[in-house]
Amino acid sequence: MAVDLTDDEEEKLKKLVFQKSGVIYLRTIKKFFLAVDKEEAEKLKEHAKKLGINAEIKPNKIIYDKGEDKVIIYDYYLNHEVCPFYRDNSCKVYNDRPIACSLKLARTKTTF
Repeated sequence: MAVDLTDDEEEKLKKLVFQKSGVIYLRTIKKFFLAVDKEEAEKLKEHAKKLGINAEIKPNKIIYDKGEDKVIIYDYYLNHEVCPFYRDNSCKVYNDRPIACSLKLARTKTTF
């Protein structure tokens, strides 16, 4: 699922989100993606290492804490067109799959 935005419209939307919430998107918001929290990202990285899977898990949104002068990563995303853990018609991390997968919000063939 993709949103039909021009690059300029996407940048304006990102700025508006930042102004209203303080959240900074690090990825495009034009394409569907699978968001995972910090704990899920760490588990997926461990599974990828054990299984020899090249899983590209990147920060998705960040928040800047002015008081502490630091950046906080809000969540992460899998930067893949197809989930790297879905192989041979099965999920290789089924018991530790992200909540979005267990809620069937994710699909096996999507663009990120």
